[in-house]
Amino acid sequence: MPNGYALLMIDVTDQGTVYNPATQIDSSSVSTRDDAVFGVRQLQVDRNLIYGGQDTKSFEHMGQESEVVDRYFELDTTHHTHWEFDSYDALQSRASSRGVALRLRPFYEVYSEYRFTAFDYTAFAILILVPLASFLVLVSWIWRIRRSGLRMSQELRLS
Repeated sequence: MPNGYALLMIDVTDQGTVYNPATQIDSSSVSTRDDAVFGVRQLQVDRNLIYGGQDTKSFEHMGQESEVVDRYFELDTTHHTHWEFDSYDALQSRASSRGVALRLRPFYEVYSEYRFTAFDYTAFAILILVPLASFLVLVSWIWRIRRSGLRMSQELRLS
C-alpha cells in the first residue's frame, strides 16, 4: 500500500492481516506487534491512518465466511501503533475527530484495490510488449526478404 503497510490473506478472503513489513523480524511470517492487526474483516485506508473491524476469534471462524466483527481499530502508519475500540460508534467518533468520514469495506475489496503495483504493470507490459515487438520485427524482416526475392525473380525473368 502507499503507506508502506501490507495486506495478507491466507487460505480465505473474508479476513486478513494488516502489518508493516519493515518492522517484522522474519520476512516469512508476521509476528504480533503494535503495528500489526490480525483477523481484519473490514478496512479503510485514509492517508497515514488505517481503520478497520476485527474478529478477535478469527481462527475459530476460519473458513466459515463469517462476518463477525467484535472490535475496531485505528492504525497509525506514521507512529506504527494502533488503538482498539469496542464499538463502531467509538471508532467513528475517533475518525471524525481526525477529519475522516468512516466507510469500512470488506477486506478483500481493499486488498483488490491495492493488489497490483507499478512492478506488476511493468512486468505485464514487458511480458506482452517485448514478444509483440519481436514478432513485428520478425514479420517486417520476412516481408522485406520476400519482397526483395520477388524483385530478384522478376529481374531474372526480364533479362
